[in-house]
Amino acid sequence: RQSSWISYGLLWGLAALTEPGIVSILPFISLWACFRLYQDRKRWFLCAATSSLAFFLVVGPWLVRDYLVFHQFVPIRDNLGLELRLGNSDDNSYLVNKQLGPWFSQAEWDEFRRVGELNYMAHKRSQGMEFIGTHRALFVKTTVRRIFYVWTSFWSLDFPRVADEPLDRPSIFFCTSLTILALLGFRRAYQASRAATIPYAIALFTFPLVYYVTHNEMRYRRPIDPL
Repeated sequence: RQSSWISYGLLWGLAALTEPGIVSILPFISLWACFRLYQDRKRWFLCAATSSLAFFLVVGPWLVRDYLVFHQFVPIRDNLGLELRLGNSDDNSYLVNKQLGPWFSQAEWDEFRRVGELNYMAHKRSQGMEFIGTHRALFVKTTVRRIFYVWTSFWSLDFPRVADEPLDRPSIFFCTSLTILALLGFRRAYQASRAATIPYAIALFTFPLVYYVTHNEMRYRRPIDPL
């Protein structure tokens, strides 16, 4: 029913304004839903267009607001460039090099105030992309470590911040166990109903993609933990 697809778009719009990170799931889950309609020879294009319109009706006012304030298009949040830089540097002893951000570095804070938010974020994105381009092997290695961390909470044996993060070690046992149980549950569910299980797999495996290339912390996994 079209009303269901309208509700689908409205809910995704609300989710995007609440936590933009989960929108990474939207294209994949929507393609799967449309493919299922196509398989059943139903009107998939109209459903996709209806849900897309409902989605943009919700996020549109915020995008317009950002354009009026910043005088350029801002996709809900503007900090992706900074996150890319924080997670890709010479210092990967821990998840993120916070000294490259304006919270712990006076020089970064001074730059933020001097050039303004959007210019600062654009500069960080440029620095992040430049570092990745000149340190490709390190980027691949760190990305693999980030993928492993998402599912196990394990970063290294050094635990350089164990004093600040006393739950790092027990978190490894908890998150690794949860991942193993999730995979076992997914296998059992897939055997019972492939069609009903695929959306869960899409959500689980596409949500962390952006964190694989930027940086992550264990709290970033919380949206998919219930799944």
